[in-house]
Amino acid sequence: MPSSTLLRPASVLTAAALALSATATGALTLTSTAEAATGDIRMTVAPSAFTASDGTTWAARSGFDGGDYSRSYTSGTIKGATDSRLYHPELVRFHSWARPVENGTYRVTLKMREQWWTKPGQRVFDVTAEGRTALSNVDIVAAVGKDAAYDRTFDVTVTDGRLDLGFPWKKDSPLLSALQVTRLSGTPAPTPTPAPTPTPAPAPSGAVVARVGATSSPVKDAAGNTYEAASGFARGDVWVAPSTIKNTPDQQLYRPERVRLTTWSRAVPNGTYDVTLKMREAYYDGVGRRVFDVAAEGVRVLKDVDVFAAVGKNAAYDRTVRTTVTDGKLDLSWTSKVDNALVSGIVVTKASGTMPSPTPTPTPTPTPTTPESTTAPKAAKGKLSGMHWDSGMYPMNRAGEVTKWEQNRGRKVDVITVFPSRESWGAMQSTWFMDGQRIPAGYAGTLDVGVPLWPNDGNLATAKAGGYNAQWEKLARNIAAKYPNAYIRLGWEMNLPGWKAAAHANTAEDWKTAYRQAVTSIRKGGPNLRIAWVVNEGPGQTGTPDARVFYPGDAYVDHIGMDAYDWDPRYTTDANIAYHRDGAYGWNFWLNFAKQHDKTFVLPEWGIARANPNGGGDNPKYINFVYDWMLKNRDWIAYESYFDETESYIRSDLFTGYNPAASAEYKRWMSLLGRS
Repeated sequence: MPSSTLLRPASVLTAAALALSATATGALTLTSTAEAATGDIRMTVAPSAFTASDGTTWAARSGFDGGDYSRSYTSGTIKGATDSRLYHPELVRFHSWARPVENGTYRVTLKMREQWWTKPGQRVFDVTAEGRTALSNVDIVAAVGKDAAYDRTFDVTVTDGRLDLGFPWKKDSPLLSALQVTRLSGTPAPTPTPAPTPTPAPAPSGAVVARVGATSSPVKDAAGNTYEAASGFARGDVWVAPSTIKNTPDQQLYRPERVRLTTWSRAVPNGTYDVTLKMREAYYDGVGRRVFDVAAEGVRVLKDVDVFAAVGKNAAYDRTVRTTVTDGKLDLSWTSKVDNALVSGIVVTKASGTMPSPTPTPTPTPTPTTPESTTAPKAAKGKLSGMHWDSGMYPMNRAGEVTKWEQNRGRKVDVITVFPSRESWGAMQSTWFMDGQRIPAGYAGTLDVGVPLWPNDGNLATAKAGGYNAQWEKLARNIAAKYPNAYIRLGWEMNLPGWKAAAHANTAEDWKTAYRQAVTSIRKGGPNLRIAWVVNEGPGQTGTPDARVFYPGDAYVDHIGMDAYDWDPRYTTDANIAYHRDGAYGWNFWLNFAKQHDKTFVLPEWGIARANPNGGGDNPKYINFVYDWMLKNRDWIAYESYFDETESYIRSDLFTGYNPAASAEYKRWMSLLGRS
């Protein structure tokens, strides 16, 4: 990034899309404006409370199970909105929302808008309320187009003291700007002397009282039983294993997990119940890596649960316990000892006279140990493009842009630049950036993955102490499962102060220690992943001009590089080009640093910056310089990726008609860069 003031879109900063949506079935009210009625709950998805132009206050975001928050691209008008500011924020990639409420009937209004996608079918999701579908196939663009307010309203009855909403994903992910919950008039008021609530009729012995899955979507097992969408959990993050789960035909039940959960509850008649926890270990491959206890009704019923020790990795593991409920609510709790507790499903059955027989535990197959890699192996460069190095682009998180780029430049893409979300570890572990809407079907290249040294809610002290090591290993496994040789641009542009995980001169040693912790864990999860240490071109802005003080050592780096855009000074004169090429902390400076450490050089972000006042406009001279320089140094270049962005903060896009001179120059170079 050229400067801390030149920002990537929110899709790159924390979330891939800036939009909101929802659709409904049943008794729904569709409104075209953003009017807020009086209600029990008004909530924006922004982290701070908001007062609308009509004086109503919208509370800060709470109750969501995760998600990525972004501010709008624009402060402009949202069509059909009484107050556009209410629709500017968005939350995406979340699964559920919950709030304790009194039992009764409520009207829920979801407030949305789409600022990212432009065509129907590009973002589609459902909404569930209390485990039942309330809105089907929500598609904002199909309903009202882009940049327009879209409100959907439905009614729901709560009987368990908590309102649970789920958001099953279909295309891309759900999004939301605000929500409102109003208790409907006509709900019986409490009488001065309330009568005791009748105890519900007990279920017959052996009857299933609840089947609950780990995600926001219902799922059926092989026997045809439906597991309702996740509800009753106090917290937890959802992750879906990429591997087949052994010892079960129910892949859709066991592959998802809810991890970092603490409690689960369900209103039930008083009585005795058998509770079956359905689990599998799809992440760790050793005994003692994940250990936890489970309590039912405040009494510990399972001690030192270690799924891997029992059945190995990627194998179904069920444990059944018996508990007696005397207060009308079944309560389970998990105590994590090593790493975090997990569960894939819960089944509650009215107890018969004897405990059911436990599921036989298969003997685990020993897992071969893969030696740790010290450096990533070298791979053939330019295999798809036919160029001297891996060549690619940042496609704005849209698979279709990759295809268009290949068609226009006349060469395949070797590498696609992506940015996982970074609001929290839960957000960073989401694999949305590798799904079919971001990566074209049949793509045979690799990825350039830009990740900070810790998420926005993290800190240097924890990173230095290795507190995020398990998270790094998990993220690496997720990436390596699809792209085993991906470039991991860890802590990129650390010399810019705008990043929350920037490196500062007064804590340089701590930052380097944190970097080494992360690399060691990444290589455990993906031994062939390639670590790229990448600065921003020019003097650093974090207490020292020289970013070399942040270099963690050769053992922890596979490639050295920089990001460099056409600006400050713009590449429009020979003198300015010489400044960038030969000056301190410029192109030759960092190439020579790479050579000194026997590392190949990478250029993961480069591009014109026509929309920036300090940029060189539609500048073919910049394109010519970049490729001429790389061709002269081709034996040292590992990969380059053009930052192709149509948003108004930069307008670096090629082949769209907006920058014809730069586009023509880029295309001219494509005919010159083939390997002989």
